[in-house]
Amino acid sequence: MILGASRPAGAVSLSAFVAVAVLATALAVSSNSSLLARGLAGGVVAHPNRGTSSSEAPTPIQATLPVARNQAESDFEPCQGVGTPPPQDRGETGPWAMRLMIAYSDDGLTWTRANRVLSDQADVPDAIVDDDGTLRVYYVTWCPTPVPNRTVVALSGDGGQTWRYRRVTINGIGAQQPSAVDPDVIRLPDGRWRLFFTSAPGGGPGEPRSYSAISDDGITFQVEAGARLTVDGRSVVDPSVVRVGDTWHLFAGGRTDRPGANWHAVSADGLDFTRVDELVADRIIIANGIQVPNGSRIYGFRHTGGRESRAFDVRSIFTAEGTTWTVEPGARLTLDTAAGLESVLVKDPAVTRLRDGRYVLIYVTVIPGYEVGRR
Repeated sequence: MILGASRPAGAVSLSAFVAVAVLATALAVSSNSSLLARGLAGGVVAHPNRGTSSSEAPTPIQATLPVARNQAESDFEPCQGVGTPPPQDRGETGPWAMRLMIAYSDDGLTWTRANRVLSDQADVPDAIVDDDGTLRVYYVTWCPTPVPNRTVVALSGDGGQTWRYRRVTINGIGAQQPSAVDPDVIRLPDGRWRLFFTSAPGGGPGEPRSYSAISDDGITFQVEAGARLTVDGRSVVDPSVVRVGDTWHLFAGGRTDRPGANWHAVSADGLDFTRVDELVADRIIIANGIQVPNGSRIYGFRHTGGRESRAFDVRSIFTAEGTTWTVEPGARLTLDTAAGLESVLVKDPAVTRLRDGRYVLIYVTVIPGYEVGRR
């Protein structure tokens, strides 16, 4: 997650916020988080007034993406290939180097890749299906807006075969920070949409925290007063909210008290949250949750390998009542480079259920050809 003037790249992006928090807890992988960590404790800070010289920027990697786009109904064209990172973040895994991929499952546990790209230069996705069956994927994009690190949404009426791309408007964000990253969207019982995001207090860099905005259509949002979750002197990034029974659970990353822990708060109305004990589940970094038969399932990602490794795989946690959380055995998804579409890692899983009963997974990987760690 990178915070910045617009959901991060010259400005700080909340995506970077998340990456920084992850690096701190598990050799964080997300550039958005690392950028934020430097600027707003957990997101990538993009400064629109600080340009990147072409002599410092890596040569963009162009690719033909195996994804169909509906240009007539889109606000913009999704990115292709690697973008230009801030000079100090060359070789880091920020949104400029990330790719969104798609997979499907009949049970939410065993997944089959579609080998289709939703977008390049994209990070921290969240998925939800609306009343008419349209699949919506909210994410942070590094392009093509003048100021990178903004939240957008991709919409599909055919289960992820074809997409149209829309910009998301968040009115009132200027009162905090010119960007909102790490989107997580829920549907309220009254039909409205609530967007949870990472940002920082107004007046300049500060510890990132979780905020929310409300919308009637899921495209134009109005920031709600106050923060949803804040911890004094600590970063709170990449919120994920899931309903278990009558209780909303909010999980977030950041500088927690224990290694591998996730901030945890609960709410009866999805707006006013109370902190409870941190959730530690085999060092899994929580990304998204979904209601399933007999309970709820949380998806996340876990560091695999030694201290110098940047590899992550996708894991899951199940709860029947919201008090006992059980790590399900095995990995839901691991890196597969056979199709030439993934590299380094898989992370930030976003899962929802389609009208036909299948589950769809949107996940993040590094665009092949981007040299992680090389400056």
